[in-house]
Amino acid sequence: MRKQGIELQKNTSADAIPYSESGHRVLIAMRCAKQSRSTNSVLDEDYKREVEMLRPGTKVPHPTTVQRDLIHIYEHASTWVMNYFLVLFINHSAVNYELILCYLQALNSIIHLVLDGWTAPIVASYLGLVVVWHDKGIIYRTVLEFIRYDFQ
Repeated sequence: MRKQGIELQKNTSADAIPYSESGHRVLIAMRCAKQSRSTNSVLDEDYKREVEMLRPGTKVPHPTTVQRDLIHIYEHASTWVMNYFLVLFINHSAVNYELILCYLQALNSIIHLVLDGWTAPIVASYLGLVVVWHDKGIIYRTVLEFIRYDFQ
């Protein structure tokens, strides 16, 4: 390779991330989620060659494995997020903790967090964090945060 003007360099950085199959699967799932990619993107021949180039012998997971990983990450992350905001809400609320906890435990619904951004005609940008859920056929939503976003 040196003859072609290419030098192979080993990453000796102290902050290099060691390879693990589970870490690789998380990165694939997050890339699919964040970049709206299909789970079938792991079947792309160019992607497989890239993985082989970076770490020879690495097996790329099947799309159904990526889909299961996405579901697993979503389920655990959504529980963590709900608990985080529950504690935040309870600490800043005059509402009785036991009433909120009983309501949420009896709730047979998924709680969605929505991050929405928009620009007003006066060129002011805003971000809103909204919680949406349904209970007994009624859809509820509440704004957790609404801030002006300054690009800097």
